[in-house]
Amino acid sequence: MIVYKRRNPGAKLKKNNIEIKNDSQRTSSLSTEYQSEIGKLSRVDTIDDDVSAKTTPEDPSINHDPLNDFTAHFSKILSYVFSKKESLKRDSKLQELLKLVFSDFCSIEHQYVQGMRELSERIDLSSGGYSDDSIMMVKWFKTYIKRLSDNHRDFVEAISTECVLEDTNQKLYEINKQINELKKALEEYKSDRTKYISGLKEMYLKAKSKVSICLEATHQAPSIKTSVHKTLIPVILNFVEVTNLVDKSDEFKFFVSFNNKVDSLVNTLMDLERKKSAEIKDSLAKFVVYETSKLRNLQYDLNEMIDELNKDRPIISFEEEYVNKQKEWMPKIGQCRSLELQNGVDKDKNEGYTSATIQPPSIKVICKIESSLERFIEYVWGKNQVISLKEFSEEMQSSLVRQIFCEIVSRNAVENPELKSKDKFQLLADMVNLVLMVSEKQSDYWTGYSVMKLSDRIYTVVDSEEDERCYLWSMIGTNNYWKKREFWEECLTIIISMDLKAMFETLGSLSPGAKKIECVPITEDPLTFQERMYKYGIPALECEEIVNRVCKNLRMPQTYTEAIIQV
Repeated sequence: MIVYKRRNPGAKLKKNNIEIKNDSQRTSSLSTEYQSEIGKLSRVDTIDDDVSAKTTPEDPSINHDPLNDFTAHFSKILSYVFSKKESLKRDSKLQELLKLVFSDFCSIEHQYVQGMRELSERIDLSSGGYSDDSIMMVKWFKTYIKRLSDNHRDFVEAISTECVLEDTNQKLYEINKQINELKKALEEYKSDRTKYISGLKEMYLKAKSKVSICLEATHQAPSIKTSVHKTLIPVILNFVEVTNLVDKSDEFKFFVSFNNKVDSLVNTLMDLERKKSAEIKDSLAKFVVYETSKLRNLQYDLNEMIDELNKDRPIISFEEEYVNKQKEWMPKIGQCRSLELQNGVDKDKNEGYTSATIQPPSIKVICKIESSLERFIEYVWGKNQVISLKEFSEEMQSSLVRQIFCEIVSRNAVENPELKSKDKFQLLADMVNLVLMVSEKQSDYWTGYSVMKLSDRIYTVVDSEEDERCYLWSMIGTNNYWKKREFWEECLTIIISMDLKAMFETLGSLSPGAKKIECVPITEDPLTFQERMYKYGIPALECEEIVNRVCKNLRMPQTYTEAIIQV
């Protein structure tokens, strides 16, 4: 008897899958035995399709699903993107706060503008009866208030139209919606692919079982083989269909597509974050620009107001009125003398300078300048310190600073005219030359007058045995400053003015019987003027010419001029 056994997959085939018995056991022919099995094989289509209990080996590609490698990756990315979205949502509250601040700021400024406008309108000057000078100043004050109102109004308009922040809530809502859609798509893909992979595994095992049966039916009757192969066709077709579904859900295609969507979402978030920061910075920068412009306009308006107040009209008007009254009440003392006095009064009137128009610098300013210059003076007469001549030159750009510097040097020269150190003496000469260079550029002749006087006192000893001295004037005598004719003319004018002032101050000491005043120099400076000019290289003829020209222009008496020349 021939027995057919179903072989396990992968088992070695016995010879023709037939177990042959010995001759004593054979009872029929091969054909008879073959036909006896037909009934059994005809029931092959009823074989149980559930092959899960079989030990059929499986394809490793079916057991491993790469989906698990990147779904977790995308889940982490989406969680991170969501956290950044929430962070931007919190930051958007800062934008809302800044928008509210700008709005409240504009409201406060608008109230200020309205108040200033009403205040300006309350200054009513139409009733008349005011003095011209007073009403002009008040009009300027009213104009200033109105300009102040207009300035703040322009500022409010600029802030309200330029410092604008975009509302990001809608964009954040759309981003949140995209994140949820991507999460949903990821979960759906994961669920579908798991289902497809499971179905593919099942169909693969079923198809493999059918193929095995077909192989076992190779030597069966044609009708049986046909029946077996018919059952294989739908199984294979189902396997192909499921395989195609799995192919549509290919993890690489999904990875690329999904990654592009995530990148687009991230780029949107990054762009939103950059715009948020840029908008805040841009709004505050514009605020600073408009605030600066407002303050600058305010400064211009204040300067105009200050200029108007500095005109000091009431004092000038009173002065003119007083001069006119003085002329009216002047006693009649003779025609020639009256004309002389009148010319003197007219001349004084045309000078245009009063104690009200010329204000000295405050003590605080002078003390501050002296404190700043102390380090330069300390180097010459005190302890050694490192100083910069360039820095010193920059300090000397103001005539007031140069004047105070000369005064400090003069005070030190009175107490300590001799400089022991030749290096310090040379440094002082360099400093004075720098002062003269700056003064020449600015046509400052008062500084030259001060330097000329102090340079006669300061010296250093060249040869101690013979008491040979080198005075400061010899170190600065070659400076181009002394070659300017304008300086000597201006210097003589200063000297004559100072001498006449000293002479006037001595008039109080005249005896009651003294009637005539002799107009001659009473101080040393006019009498030594020509000598100083010679010392600085001015020829004698030119010296005399300068003295005559200046004295003539100042209408000095001949006796005064001759006293200067004949010394």
